[in-house]
Amino acid sequence: MNELEKIERALDHKDLQLAYDLCHSALKKSNNPPLLKLMSRVYAQAGETIAAGNALLKCINDFGFDPNIAIDCSALFQSSMTNQVTSIRLCKNCLNHISKISENNLNKLATLLIQHDLIKQALKVLEFGSQNYAFNKESAFNLANCYKFTGDFKSCDQMLRAIIRKDREYYKAYSTMVSLPTNSFDNKDLHQVLESIENCSDYKDKQHLYYTLYLFHERKKDFPKAFHYLKAANEAEKSVIGNIKTDLDASYRNAIRLFQDMPTENSLRTNKTQAPIFVVGLPRTGTTLTARLLSAHPDVQDAGERPFLNICMSPMLNKSGKMSLTEQLVSSPLEEIVNSYLLHISEIIGSSTRFVDQKPTNYNLIGFICLLIPNAKIIEVIRNPMDTCFSNYRQFFNRSVAGLQYTCDFDEIIKHFSHYKELMDFWQQKFPNKIYRVSYESLVKNPLKETARLYKACDLEFNQEYIQIEKLKSAVSTASSTQLREPVHTKYIERWKNYSTYLDKYIANLPN
Repeated sequence: MNELEKIERALDHKDLQLAYDLCHSALKKSNNPPLLKLMSRVYAQAGETIAAGNALLKCINDFGFDPNIAIDCSALFQSSMTNQVTSIRLCKNCLNHISKISENNLNKLATLLIQHDLIKQALKVLEFGSQNYAFNKESAFNLANCYKFTGDFKSCDQMLRAIIRKDREYYKAYSTMVSLPTNSFDNKDLHQVLESIENCSDYKDKQHLYYTLYLFHERKKDFPKAFHYLKAANEAEKSVIGNIKTDLDASYRNAIRLFQDMPTENSLRTNKTQAPIFVVGLPRTGTTLTARLLSAHPDVQDAGERPFLNICMSPMLNKSGKMSLTEQLVSSPLEEIVNSYLLHISEIIGSSTRFVDQKPTNYNLIGFICLLIPNAKIIEVIRNPMDTCFSNYRQFFNRSVAGLQYTCDFDEIIKHFSHYKELMDFWQQKFPNKIYRVSYESLVKNPLKETARLYKACDLEFNQEYIQIEKLKSAVSTASSTQLREPVHTKYIERWKNYSTYLDKYIANLPN
């Protein structure tokens, strides 16, 4: 038995210490790709994802670029959330070697590109796979979603139906199909879904089926049936994710505590040249619409919804329980934090100096934004409280990974809304004139007037053509992906009232 076989045997028997010792000893004698890949497996099985990624990165650096190794490396770095730039660069480099990528790895690469919000690049990979390999359901579903994100709803519908013809129990295809503006989902499809529910025992599958029925009946304006299935979908989600309650009160109050006695102006080593635009707000309030309107300007790039600011701030935020904010700011490499954030962004938008960061939850970091990037523009989007809460309840989020577990339960949504309002009121008091508030209702009722005001607040020259967002070709992968292919409209104002019979009881619990 050679060294490689001994290491693989140790891994098979879960003897990680032996596997590590054997790898370490062998690498002292000879540095080669098989050994480095095995060392990566050892680290990965031990939960050391960064070390596992570094082993593969060394393999690439020492022995040349291999797209299949690069994909595995990118996945490790992406999941660790600490090496996002490297993960993105590896994915982009793989695009130059598509023909060398194995069939199994093509969809893995496409998934990574979608996670990095590089939709058009993912589309290129998936279309190559569909032309050169046999039909694969997961790849086809990713391709369908890319069509949806780029506004090609007809191709999306066709691909979803191709999946269902292959597998009637691929239930997430139904929930995606019924959300399309093509309105092709008909009574025959409905019968198939109802039949599937009777034979379905998996809660995740049930969620997709219930959500499909909710959207179908809502489109038919049968609101009692629609709400019945919407509630059932959320109850199924609760069964999947377990505990939906998060300690939001503690996190918000910690932000307030940190900045309570902090001066609003300071002479710290901060970036005074960049003027990014941060669009913040609760989910489903119109943040994507607002960012879309801003990025219609030819000099403004849309950086999407990315966790970059939080990633770059994390070393500093981890100190929050150990020292005061003043001590943190004095002891932290502030310029490095800001430059690291700008480096992350540049991987997506290039060298543009004006861009929109539309990560809604950056509202937690407004204090840091004001201090570290004083020229930044902060736009808060607000919406009718009941419309906001209901829109979160009705949205089929990927709650397990997005930190949106609370949106399964209306009481928890209201608690979250209350904490959010408390925090934003504090930021408004602490940093007056730093945050420009946009009303979703005003924006869609008077798009020309309100968008012009928005542009002025961001020091941008306005042209009335910029409100024609339906003409923009860029991909949209947020929950608003279908809505933003239409002209600005008012049809979602007070949508919650269709369900007032079930929701009126919550009004009294909303903050004034």
